[in-house]
Amino acid sequence: MGGAKHSPAAEKDSKTTSGWVVLWATCPTSNYLTLPRGVAKILGCTREDLAKLRRSQRAIAFLARPDGTVQVVDMHRHADLVAQALHQNEVVGIAQVTPTNVTFNIPDAVEVHMGLQTYRRPVKDYVVTGTDDTVAWIIPVSEYYPFRRADRADKPYVEPPDGAHVYFRKSVFPGRLPSLAELERS
Repeated sequence: MGGAKHSPAAEKDSKTTSGWVVLWATCPTSNYLTLPRGVAKILGCTREDLAKLRRSQRAIAFLARPDGTVQVVDMHRHADLVAQALHQNEVVGIAQVTPTNVTFNIPDAVEVHMGLQTYRRPVKDYVVTGTDDTVAWIIPVSEYYPFRRADRADKPYVEPPDGAHVYFRKSVFPGRLPSLAELERS
């Protein structure tokens, strides 16, 4: 893409603001999701990463955050953070990630915490949970550009000292943009 380049000054300013970048948004047809490529890279959960891990290590934890948001952390690198969150009763759910397709089931408690409107529908010999809601994977602006630079250079992403801040939520962002009427008046 052509156009304006991202300036270091803008990145410095982004570290002091509360801006967010949507890494991926989707409307899941079931509660069985694939980790988006960027999210999988940040969490250390790519096919290559997962192939090196034991089954018990191939999991992600969902930690309660305000406004129906969950922080998603990988269990193999952040077991201490998950243990602390368990002690503080912040773990909403844990999901196994398949090593071949990098997929997982959204735990029911996570769906409830996020406020997803779900329904059950029969598919062949079993029942799946689905939703008409769109979900989004988001990351702070201050972590997005360093991740993109590392990804573009085909280098591993170096997390901040307290770990990457990947969040998962229903993709409704109240009060973030002007109303439709205000946008159309401009």
